[in-house]
Amino acid sequence: MNKREDVDKSSSNYNFTFHFSNLVPRIITSGAYVYYKRYFVFQVGPTKSGDRLGVVRLGGHLEGTETALEAAQREVFEESSLLINPVETSAMYMINLGVEKPVRIEVKHELLPLLLMERPDEFYSVMYLSHAINNPKPSSETMGLIFLTPNQVHQICDSRITLTDYLNNDGLVMLRTDINEELVLEPFPQLRCLSFLLKQESKLMNEFMKSKVELGENVYD
Repeated sequence: MNKREDVDKSSSNYNFTFHFSNLVPRIITSGAYVYYKRYFVFQVGPTKSGDRLGVVRLGGHLEGTETALEAAQREVFEESSLLINPVETSAMYMINLGVEKPVRIEVKHELLPLLLMERPDEFYSVMYLSHAINNPKPSSETMGLIFLTPNQVHQICDSRITLTDYLNNDGLVMLRTDINEELVLEPFPQLRCLSFLLKQESKLMNEFMKSKVELGENVYD
């Protein structure tokens, strides 16, 4: 295993890009926070234990020689039929789950992931910020899709609610098959990170969400 690259928290954009390039070979999974109309789109389905419903990011493993961005675009399409438009951001967060506080690094509006998560095996998972440019449909490998407003993201992360609770409060899902709606919704790490980002980076995220509204609803027609 290569020695872990340290990131200078006060680094310039040039230095950060250098460090990110060094980490690229260790990125093994990639996904996207996809904003569709006024919702973030996630997968929903039973966890391995079967006693909860996981709320899981759109994304998966890199294949062959594809880049992290190419993998995110492919995985999102394979799971939700969505084509996405990734956006540049002014910040990126590095997170080592359960070990360190998130590290915020400013970038000068480059097409880089919004989130870089270090896994226990010292490999990385990334998440891009993106807009949907067509209508979603669950694929054969996806039990269903769940559509979350920012408030609903926080609610699932901060409270113990079932799918029935969610649906009774104007929740929106698109299911390919029947699932037990009485099961509790379990936020997976990327959803918890989104809740953090919506609070910590409210200006960045609000500008991102507003930019899609300004394009008009007919963008999905």
